[in-house]
Amino acid sequence: TVVRIQTRERHAVSGEAKVFLGEMELESRVKSFKRFWKSQDVPQEAEVELNLPSWGYTSRGLWFEDPLGVARPDLGLGGLGDPQDPQEPRNHGWGCGWAGAHAAMHALLKVFPLFVLAD
Repeated sequence: TVVRIQTRERHAVSGEAKVFLGEMELESRVKSFKRFWKSQDVPQEAEVELNLPSWGYTSRGLWFEDPLGVARPDLGLGGLGDPQDPQEPRNHGWGCGWAGAHAAMHALLKVFPLFVLAD
């Protein structure tokens, strides 16, 4: 899925965080699928590639920017590798990778309705 911001109509700032309201375009495309055996949770065959057109729509949305770099993909959980290996990526900052961004998204989905009325 690709999200393209069309307009930024309103915004609010709290500390380093910026929350925006505006129009966005979303585009999705199914590229492949896998069949699984239900009883074993094991793929039946290799991934099947598809050549389907993308589809999308325009909507209004609420989003926030990531000023602290929480969603940086180069930062994992950190501290899981060999501390003596200088090539081992370490996490000594705020970043907690996509898992942290995903967790923040779920928290925000619970909080935003307290401030924004939507149908």
